[in-house]
Amino acid sequence: MVEKLQIVLISVVRDFPMYERLVRNNKYCGECRFKIFDNRESNLSITVRYNSFLNSYAYSKDAWFVFLHEDFEFLCPLHKSLEKLDKNKIYGAVGVKDAETGLLVGCNLNSTKDGEHLRFLGIPVKKPIKVLTADCDCMIVHSSLVNRYNLRFDERLSFDFYTEDFQMTAMEKFGVETFVFPLKARHYSYGSFCARFYNQRRYLREKYQNASQVYRTTTNQLFGPLPDIVRIIYKSRIRNRFKWLKRIRKIFWYSKYSGDGIRRFYVLRVPFKISYAKISDWH
Repeated sequence: MVEKLQIVLISVVRDFPMYERLVRNNKYCGECRFKIFDNRESNLSITVRYNSFLNSYAYSKDAWFVFLHEDFEFLCPLHKSLEKLDKNKIYGAVGVKDAETGLLVGCNLNSTKDGEHLRFLGIPVKKPIKVLTADCDCMIVHSSLVNRYNLRFDERLSFDFYTEDFQMTAMEKFGVETFVFPLKARHYSYGSFCARFYNQRRYLREKYQNASQVYRTTTNQLFGPLPDIVRIIYKSRIRNRFKWLKRIRKIFWYSKYSGDGIRRFYVLRVPFKISYAKISDWH
């Protein structure tokens, strides 16, 4: 008899009507278990909340842990999406494929909290793809992996970079890779930057100054050895100086994934377009 897949959705919640609509009452999460932290009064940091769950979990019970925001909505059956994933990896919905270009792979439909300004973020994938880091709106990790390496969130981080740090630490200390995978989901936020964001960025720059590689986040922040970061920035500036070469190349061939779900091609300046995702299918 095949053991039923166990999934626990862990969220820190302040907007309960939104959480109930997008997560708790989501038809695609019907067989999941829910761990809810009410942050309306105490407002503890998300890392403290998540670690309290990890510290108290009975690891004899295998399960997928899904750490997700209250404004994140799955648009496909979650059990089916997770059933064939490798338990020895960390997963997210959207991530950065390489440090130099910052190419985003995996795909979310994003909007504001009220549902306006819909656009796709990233490029859809047909199979799991390795990334440097995945976005914090949704991170998925198996209990057996957490237990094996005693993985935890860094409580010096409060509400920024906490999943990216989790992933970078797992890679640096234990060689655990992060992937994105085929998933339909919607995030009702574009995020925001404040003083806290830049303070925590400063902390991570120091923390990873001796890392084995440069990591890039979906917010375009670079962490790793300073000489390597400088090299990446320098190469980017060199590429910008030679944009005229790109313009010449575009005469013959150009391709771009747009936020409206259309991939646009230009061959000898003749336009073509195909749909890679339809907003109407992501509601």
